[in-house]
Amino acid sequence: MATDTAQKPDTFLIENPDGTIDSMAAAENYAEQQQQQQQAAGVKARLRCYSCNTLLEYDAGAAYVQCYTCRTMNSVLPGAETGGRVLSMLCVVCNTTNLAPYGTAYVRCGTCQTISQVSHVYEQEAESQRQAAAAAAGRVGGGRGRGRGAGSGGSSPNPNPNEAPTQALLGNQAT
Repeated sequence: MATDTAQKPDTFLIENPDGTIDSMAAAENYAEQQQQQQQAAGVKARLRCYSCNTLLEYDAGAAYVQCYTCRTMNSVLPGAETGGRVLSMLCVVCNTTNLAPYGTAYVRCGTCQTISQVSHVYEQEAESQRQAAAAAAGRVGGGRGRGRGAGSGGSSPNPNPNEAPTQALLGNQAT
């Protein structure tokens, strides 16, 4: 019992410069404390897979949970009901695979403690998504003058407006 009273309180009051106290703040690590208490009690935690929405049950305190349905790795985010994406990175020094929540700027290797910057991964992914979207828009007819007949804004008017969409669709199917 004596050790419980010696711990820092979970909440504290904030005194204004004029001496009044009108607000209260909570400890930043409240979610971590709650997880530790649940883990000590043997409580199972739950979250939904971000990929297939399957309900997953796991030991409280776990950092990552693999979905048994789609085999996707989910990061456990405090207070979130759905798992987060996971970045899997190879250490450049010792070739160990390291996991980190998606969006992390730096990853520390668990074996050799090397810190690697991984922000370039997100920039490359964003660029590839832009290219895929542009390619899809080109295939579907998102460009000007593609397969809409009269009034499409194309540079050359088509005398038969019913023929242009058919030709455009046949041309897209051939690719």
